[in-house]
Amino acid sequence: PSHGAIAQYAADEANVEWTVPRLRHLLRQLLVDTGAAQVHVIAHSMGNRAAVAAIRELQLDALPAGAARLSQFVLAAPDIDADTFRQLAQEFAHKAQRCTLYANSEDRALAASDWMHGGYPGAGGGGDELMLVPQVDTIDATGQSTDFLSHSYFADTSPVISDLFYLIRAATPPEQRARLQRQERAGLVYWRIAP
Repeated sequence: PSHGAIAQYAADEANVEWTVPRLRHLLRQLLVDTGAAQVHVIAHSMGNRAAVAAIRELQLDALPAGAARLSQFVLAAPDIDADTFRQLAQEFAHKAQRCTLYANSEDRALAASDWMHGGYPGAGGGGDELMLVPQVDTIDATGQSTDFLSHSYFADTSPVISDLFYLIRAATPPEQRARLQRQERAGLVYWRIAP
């Protein structure tokens, strides 16, 4: 968990690095030892850095027969450099049945992170910087906020929670989820949560 303070941001980044091998080990255990048929991963904010790195390093082909499948990987408000995300998506996105990214152009916490990183945009912002990569379903959740920072929208607003429900419960693709409106930019499709 984050310290929740700008002054502690560097400590949070260090904790993410420390977490990666432990999270990879936990994911492997969940896939192999629980008897589950599938495992879903939902990461928020800087936790996406650990989740992306851990999933990227998972050797799914080396798992024993009968291991669970990595089904849904949800990246909510990812605090990851946008260019880094584009590059890494080619290495991790195919490991899950579906990868879904929720972004919000009103997210003040991610705007602060962008500023702290020299103005480089992150993957969780929206607007002109909305992250679009072929392997990931991008959901623009702009306008779906209940708190001042607009950073916890994925867990605080019923339209996003409803969308997550259909994604996790039935692996429903975005074109079949009720509140999503199809959008297109530069030949790539993304989805906007209807107001």
